[in-house]
Amino acid sequence: MVSRVGEFISRHSLADSTKALYTSLWAQFQRYSGSLNPPQPTLPASPVLIIDYIRHLTDVLHEPSSKVQSNLSAIAFFHKASGSQPTYHPWVKLVMRDLRKNVSPDTRVPVTPAMLRNIIDACDVVTTSDYKVAMLKALFSTMFHGFLRIGEAAVSKHSLQLADLSIDVNASLTFRSFKHHKTPVTITILANSTDLYCPVKLLTTYLNFRSSKPGYLFCWSDGPGVSFSAFRSFLSRALRAAGILGERVTAHSFRIGAATHAASSGMSPAEIKAIGRWASDAFCKYVRISSLTVSPQ
Repeated sequence: MVSRVGEFISRHSLADSTKALYTSLWAQFQRYSGSLNPPQPTLPASPVLIIDYIRHLTDVLHEPSSKVQSNLSAIAFFHKASGSQPTYHPWVKLVMRDLRKNVSPDTRVPVTPAMLRNIIDACDVVTTSDYKVAMLKALFSTMFHGFLRIGEAAVSKHSLQLADLSIDVNASLTFRSFKHHKTPVTITILANSTDLYCPVKLLTTYLNFRSSKPGYLFCWSDGPGVSFSAFRSFLSRALRAAGILGERVTAHSFRIGAATHAASSGMSPAEIKAIGRWASDAFCKYVRISSLTVSPQ
């Protein structure tokens, strides 16, 4: 491969100064990849390695977007000889587009699957009411697995209603309206019979407590829906009980975590955008790229 790349460089119609620049930037990229534990291959490089390198350039070296683009062009140039082009991966494109737009990073901590399990377990100690325990477990689980905004779970003009949920083997949620949209969208939350924290199991358990009276999907036993302040209060209690302290976990952390987990599981940007009901590609700033394991395109 090395000789093939050398031949490619020598015969490619680039100015000598550009070849020298690309060679220098490529060597810098190789040094970075070699410094990782374990060292990562550079030809072909994985999209994750390239994204991590972009973050290194911007967050550690504080390079401007123009310099980052030059590095990316150098990486792309050397990959032409290998027959692969990870710089064209959708996640790489999204990261670079946000960099050019100077989009500030989102500092809220994403809820991970492990963190979600701890939060669900903590519901057993934040209240003595069996009804509230069941409701809170279903609420927090659905926030994550349904990519919910707080206004879709708590009381607002976009609140999910009992009639919006149907459960067969899996659970279906129909959003009659949501941020920037008034056209209904239905998503499916998959069941997992072997998982104690199965989101469909938790919803079913909650529905066994909840009356069949129409109204807010997530409500107290006497009927009123969960308010924003009540949601935040019980989330804060659950986080303390779970020992999750000093982290910037908010209601939106469930949605951020869901997008990140979906990306790390191999879901494409287009799929995440659809299931999360995003009107634009703004969701890409939520995905914590460092956690991704993406497949080559």
